[in-house]
Amino acid sequence: MAQLNVAIADDNEKMVQLLGDIVKSDKELNVVGIAKDGVEACEMIRTKEPDIVLLDIVMPKLDGLGVLTKINNDRSIKKHPAFIVISAIGQEKITEDAFSLGADYYIMKPFDNEMVINQIKLIRDRSIRRVNEPRKVNAYEKFQEPAESVYATPELAKKYPLNVIPQHPAFRTHSQYYNLPWIQEIEGPARIFMSREDAAARGIQDGDLVRIFNDRGELKNIIARVGVRVKSGVIEMSSGMWVKLGGSVNKLTGVYPAGPRDILQEHGIMQEYHPLLDGNTGSYFNTLVEVQKM
Repeated sequence: MAQLNVAIADDNEKMVQLLGDIVKSDKELNVVGIAKDGVEACEMIRTKEPDIVLLDIVMPKLDGLGVLTKINNDRSIKKHPAFIVISAIGQEKITEDAFSLGADYYIMKPFDNEMVINQIKLIRDRSIRRVNEPRKVNAYEKFQEPAESVYATPELAKKYPLNVIPQHPAFRTHSQYYNLPWIQEIEGPARIFMSREDAAARGIQDGDLVRIFNDRGELKNIIARVGVRVKSGVIEMSSGMWVKLGGSVNKLTGVYPAGPRDILQEHGIMQEYHPLLDGNTGSYFNTLVEVQKM
């Protein structure tokens, strides 16, 4: 197997030396370039064409997020590398932005040397599988317009232009155990994620309290998180929050079929499949709302 070309972008000389030694300790890896600021990193990626970049967040001239953004938008780059962010910054918003901009993995400093090598090889192995394995096409793989959307209900979208996408929570199953104090402490208060464009159009800044509403209901005093996590026209909320504890997206959703229908059909066998009616939650696709600053 050919060596994997690794580039390092970090302004700390000791960290550059450490990462270089880690990479060179494995015969399957090769250091092809080192950059000490974000501008150098972009040029290094363009000229050295590494397979993977070990990228710091805090760097002079252009930070790590800026590097990710610039590389994503630079059409002249022939080979886009994978990125492993290695940083002492563990703020949730920074990590979310990094992943949204294309980072493949995020490692906090200090770190285990072996973990760095393992993650580099794991990303390589995933890339090889994507190239070599034929794409499996789902028999039902076609777009189904939601019951509520800019295209399906354009008049409604003029009044409520934002689609809600509730995410599955990381620390609980649906609404189970949300009343436990330690779950609430970990998960934090109800919040929405929205794009910078949508926030600016409404005079909303990161951390502001907002009201989310449509003709079916409203949610008040929800924390707005503004960034690149979602695209314009979409807001994201956590699903399964209890109505009586606030922040429940169910107060906004419509009454749409949203569960398996096989129990209603002969012999419990599903004869046909509908992507919005079977196996999905209706509120994930069918809710238009508006957001206002409190």
